[in-house]
Amino acid sequence: ILRQRVSVIDYMLILLCGFYIGGSCGPLSLTTLFLLLIMLILLFVLRIENEYKGQLNRKILLSICVLGFFFFLQYIAPGNRIRESFFREISIIESIILNVKMTGIIVLKRLPLSLLIDLVLTFPIALMIQPSSVANSLNWMRNVLISTIIFGFLIFIFQWSITFKTQDVGAYRTLFFIQTLSVFFSATFWILTAKYGILKKLKSSLERIKIALLSAYSLTLIFLICHQFVLVRQYHKATVDRNVYVRKNHQKEEIIELNPLPESGMLYSAELSTDTAFFSNVHYKQGLKFEFSVRRKIFFPE
Repeated sequence: ILRQRVSVIDYMLILLCGFYIGGSCGPLSLTTLFLLLIMLILLFVLRIENEYKGQLNRKILLSICVLGFFFFLQYIAPGNRIRESFFREISIIESIILNVKMTGIIVLKRLPLSLLIDLVLTFPIALMIQPSSVANSLNWMRNVLISTIIFGFLIFIFQWSITFKTQDVGAYRTLFFIQTLSVFFSATFWILTAKYGILKKLKSSLERIKIALLSAYSLTLIFLICHQFVLVRQYHKATVDRNVYVRKNHQKEEIIELNPLPESGMLYSAELSTDTAFFSNVHYKQGLKFEFSVRRKIFFPE
């Protein structure tokens, strides 16, 4: 959007991004639409005049239209109506007040570990910073403060639609946008270390630190891939065995009780409830077109 040139590729990318974001993640769609509208308003209010203004306006308008269209298609899907029935309705004012609490929970409980990981992953930023350029900047503290306020505001906006619908904090899988934004704090930390010359003491060891971090990244990634492979293979086998068992025994009982599935790793688990009326149980029954009901076995401790 911000690239100062006219290119068919730019417009194709806007169409692709609008389709992907609008059709996959409601909270991110609304946050992005909000930011695009702010950009459009600022361009109008500030009366910025340059040769790229018309092109920028067209890109922003195209983004809003494409993103809004695919978000609308996602929103009117029948699944959303079913999901809405699980939660009570609240007013806009209630949602704003409650969202302050939810934002605080994210900042205090979800971000600390993420920030620690980000500090390690963004360490290479420290190697690209020139301490002299940071030290000569008189407004660094103001810029950090403004960026922090914007960061907190974006978390609030992103979480707001989730709070309005579910009255709860978004699931971990929905907070990837906030995780991405948290890189800001890590970058700020390394900028401040450069300003105060902390990294000078590590200068002789920086090369070895880079190699050690790269090795740690690689080993961690290999471990996670291998671990997920084992988990998913066991989960897949158990799921297939469950389906085979159900098909073989569906004529013997009106309600079939099934053993719990193993951990599914990063996959979304299709585990059933002990309640036959639970939505996942109903979907499982409808998906396999059975007349009987299914539920997970209840195991009592000995």
